[in-house]
Amino acid sequence: HRVGYVELDALGHMNNATYLDVLMQGTLDVFADHHWSLDRLVVNDAAPRVVRVDIEYLDAALYGDRLEMPTWFALTPDGLEVFQHVVRHDGRLLAQATTRWRWVDLTSGASAPVPRGLIAALQPALAA
Repeated sequence: HRVGYVELDALGHMNNATYLDVLMQGTLDVFADHHWSLDRLVVNDAAPRVVRVDIEYLDAALYGDRLEMPTWFALTPDGLEVFQHVVRHDGRLLAQATTRWRWVDLTSGASAPVPRGLIAALQPALAA
């Protein structure tokens, strides 16, 4: 991700809320890299939803910074924990985050299982 002008706050730093947008998109990109597009993630009228977020901000991302987001996963009884670092192109760790993803039935709002096959596809990125 490259930090754009519209993502900046009044101090010229990437806005805190933008970090979550970037992290969520990074997660979806990892899913897609493992052949799980957003369309494929919606199964039996259940879709992924981020239900918990914990972000620790360590340094500011600035306009034009190129960011990488190493991402790995852990299974939970009701979904996935996603662990990510936000790293500037010079190697500086800017933030670290954990998000919890659950699949939720779009009609009832009830929890639904993680799609079959996604866990197998993410096996190389699962935390030990």
